[in-house]
Amino acid sequence: MIKIRNLCKSFDSRVVLDNVSFDVTAGETLVIIGSSGTGKSVLLKNIVGLIKPTSGSVIIEGTDITRCSKSQLHNAQKKMGYVFQEAALFDSLTIAENVAFGLHNLTSLSESEIDARVHNCLDMVGLKGIDTRLKPSSISGGMKKRVGIARAIAYQPSILFYDEPTTGLDPIMTDVISDLIIGLREKVNVTSIVVTHDMKSAFKTADRIIMLYKGKIIFEGTSQETKDTDNAYVRQFVEGSGIGPIETERVFTKI
Repeated sequence: MIKIRNLCKSFDSRVVLDNVSFDVTAGETLVIIGSSGTGKSVLLKNIVGLIKPTSGSVIIEGTDITRCSKSQLHNAQKKMGYVFQEAALFDSLTIAENVAFGLHNLTSLSESEIDARVHNCLDMVGLKGIDTRLKPSSISGGMKKRVGIARAIAYQPSILFYDEPTTGLDPIMTDVISDLIIGLREKVNVTSIVVTHDMKSAFKTADRIIMLYKGKIIFEGTSQETKDTDNAYVRQFVEGSGIGPIETERVFTKI
């Protein structure tokens, strides 16, 4: 489904991604973990085609989106749904208008078909019966996240990207969002890439986990392999410990 080959991205002289390569198979949920500033979100934006890599390839179902035409990139992006870290809902639009935004701009569906699709997507994310005339300011943070996911799946993509989907949520709502990621994979067989700091959610949702550190992949494995690894960087990140190679390098870098 997705092939990343020797991907590099630099901003001026700062290297953010350094020769990153991995595959994502159809129907898989791949979770990307790593400390802040290691290149996770930049990697996601390169895969989606929001930014261009310095070198390397991003191949989506056979199309290298780093070297294709604008129309080919647009067609590839139609297969993708993106869930932003802070939901990124339009404050001036209602819930229904937010979910339908892409449908109005990218499809020829009738208003009745769009309305049916909006309500179906809201049902899928556990918001059946919500007053779709409400605006984002009138709903909770967890509901905003779910509306953001409903908007991402409204176009019926084959690939979903989640950028920190549980950030800012309480433990109960975090679990709800994790269950939702699993449920969408099972209901519509969507392929997912999830960027997260939340290891409980990562272990629950992932078929496979990779860890980025200083722009490189330093680990790849299943949830159980991640828990059992002897890799000191991974163990420190998973355990949330301030004592270990990551924090040591930060301290010496500052000095």
